[in-house]
Amino acid sequence: GEPAWITVGITDLADDLSFASGYASRYYTDDFDHFIGGILRDVTLFAVPEVCVASLHYVTDLDNQYKNTDFEIKLELVNNGNEDKEYFLRYSLLDPLGSDKTVWRHETSTGKIKPSEKNIETHETKIKNPLLWDAEHPNLYTLKVDLTVDGKLVEVLSRKVGFREIELKDGRVLVNGKEVKLRGGCRHSVHPLTGRSDMPEFDEKDVLLYKEANINYIRTSHYPCTERFLEMCDKYGIYVEEEMAIVWLDHHAAKGKLDDRHSDPEYLPYFIRQISEALERDKSHPSVIIWSLGNENCKWGENFEKERDYARQEDPTRLLKTGHNHYSEGWNTDEHLDLDSYHYPLWNSNFNKDGKPFLFDEYVHVICYYKSNFNAEWDPNVRNFWGESIKKFWDGMFPAKGTLGGAIWGTVDDVFLSPNRVNGYGRWGIFDGWRRKKPEFWHAKKAYSPVRIENKPLGNPGEEVPLRIPVENRFDHTDFSELEILWSVNGRSWRLETTLAPHEKGNLVIPAGQWKDEDVLNLKFFSNHHSLRLMIDEYSLPLMEKSVRFDGISGPCPNLSETDDEIMVEGEDFRVVFDRQKGCVKTGEYRGRSVIIGGPVLNLYPYELMIFKLSEMRCSRDGDHITVDITGSYGVIKVAYNIRIYGNGLLETTYRVDNPPEKASQYNEVGVAFILSDDI
Repeated sequence: GEPAWITVGITDLADDLSFASGYASRYYTDDFDHFIGGILRDVTLFAVPEVCVASLHYVTDLDNQYKNTDFEIKLELVNNGNEDKEYFLRYSLLDPLGSDKTVWRHETSTGKIKPSEKNIETHETKIKNPLLWDAEHPNLYTLKVDLTVDGKLVEVLSRKVGFREIELKDGRVLVNGKEVKLRGGCRHSVHPLTGRSDMPEFDEKDVLLYKEANINYIRTSHYPCTERFLEMCDKYGIYVEEEMAIVWLDHHAAKGKLDDRHSDPEYLPYFIRQISEALERDKSHPSVIIWSLGNENCKWGENFEKERDYARQEDPTRLLKTGHNHYSEGWNTDEHLDLDSYHYPLWNSNFNKDGKPFLFDEYVHVICYYKSNFNAEWDPNVRNFWGESIKKFWDGMFPAKGTLGGAIWGTVDDVFLSPNRVNGYGRWGIFDGWRRKKPEFWHAKKAYSPVRIENKPLGNPGEEVPLRIPVENRFDHTDFSELEILWSVNGRSWRLETTLAPHEKGNLVIPAGQWKDEDVLNLKFFSNHHSLRLMIDEYSLPLMEKSVRFDGISGPCPNLSETDDEIMVEGEDFRVVFDRQKGCVKTGEYRGRSVIIGGPVLNLYPYELMIFKLSEMRCSRDGDHITVDITGSYGVIKVAYNIRIYGNGLLETTYRVDNPPEKASQYNEVGVAFILSDDI
């Protein structure tokens, strides 16, 4: 009953191996103002009895038919008191379907434990026909352990249990005997206001966003995540690669700060401490299927070897890898690791690989690094093109033998406030720091969709003939019979019952009807597991292609009027006003709606142009159109624009560039842009 003072002391070297402070500071500068050190996450102090459970883990081992499993429980008891104690343990395993049904129980005989002694209790049993855990069926049992000491119940523990098995066979990764493909993303812990000290509520929110985006795998780049995040991955079904905070050893980006620590014996304790703490905390989470020894370290060394050996000894049930080892010195040998890793492949790479499975655990990053005019502010369609990119990547990866999958870099915007400025490295997320979905979220969801239908007209099969739609099932463990499939035409909706095995192709058959060429078939696919209902994908497929015709040149010559400040061109449905002082369009309207608010602008990306300086601007009436000629320069680069405006509002623009920058063959983009209204 007396008050007690508790003093918390921290022994922590910022950036001992992680380079985390540099990674959290803008553009990796040496001017750090967001040091990563000390206590960044919740710390809980709790009291335990003198005799208590110090460690509790389990291991599952499915039989060759993946029906029944060996279930081993390993528990460590400690006696912190001054007297011998007698104890016994009671185990119970509860059903995963939300009931209190006990599917297995066991009570040990009485044991004795001496003061300051540790006892290891191991119990093995067999569980028949358990519901298995995978990312599409995250079935979780509950293991309860009651500890009774000297006839008194002193401690009750519980742990979620997922029965699943990871195997490596013929260049493939199997979960419960079935090949998996990892549709993934990388995740930094980040909060817009507190940086790496993220908020607990984001753990569950992030997992639900990943599930909605059809992501089934997360790499915890470049450090272990919170335990709550893993609990949410266990609950909702996400595969996890848990990465150690060992980053950029002997890497140019670390500016020589961490050279040779891969083999320096002084740093071995830092290697072993990381992997040992991660395994002790997390090796009973079914969501964790891969341990990563670090990220983009350029040389294999004795410390990595000992880290790997420790992981293999303590947890032989999971896979081992490191980030981007394929071209790093000494890493790419078969005996070191289970998986091969390569960052940022080309979209048209040959993804068929022999030997160890390839995991492209950083790829297809969101447009965020580029300056100048190649960004979403200049051309919003860049974001749509990113959607095409990830689709091309995944269409190449999914069927490829030897490719396990990939992880988008990254999934959350790494932007946050620090005392002096905005920090972090970039807006590379598919959702922002507040977890608001960006356009890239929907592109990732579509590209990663496990229901793949080619987005093209279906064709009219004729009256009273069923409509057959080719489809591919890219789920790993889910048959189409488990999905809720809804189809509708002209406002009428029906439910479709069908079967299609994972990784197989087939047809959806829509019953015969009075089909019309203008019909559009809407398909919606939902998954349901426990309380989580998700729309996996939606398609709106026309029966026949709708032709779109752009009007050619037509109408009488527009009206032309001038003032000292403006040139105005007007037709029946449109009006274009040019600014004579700046040499650009001031406004362009069609049927009363603002369309253009600026331009023309020369684009020679990646060359950064100077401010445009107008030399001359002329206008004239030429037969069926108005001509506006604009000449000027961007520094030493001279340009002449010729704009023709016709009676129906059609604008034709040609241009000539003199004295362009050298190495013109290296341009990514060459052309002319007009600035569109926000209403478009």
